[in-house]
Amino acid sequence: MARQHDLWSRVFTYIPTPTRDDGAAIDEDGLRETIDYQIENGIDGVCVLGSTGGNGSFSDDEMMAATAVAAKHVDGRVALVAGTGARTT
Repeated sequence: MARQHDLWSRVFTYIPTPTRDDGAAIDEDGLRETIDYQIENGIDGVCVLGSTGGNGSFSDDEMMAATAVAAKHVDGRVALVAGTGARTT
């Protein structure tokens, strides 16, 4: 039986959130490609909308949609962590 903290002893990557050419809309296909690249290169988990600035660049609806895309695409292949931070007081 694995110890509970073993999950946090693995390699997780904080991926950038790709945008379309307008720089504002999230590029969902690009997000899937970025996730696949990380998985193909042996990571144990993917962190979306984390410390790479995505949490302050998109609306709540955009972040929820991107998280849903990531969760569906990861489909249990690796762990997924969704950033929940915000730039606000």
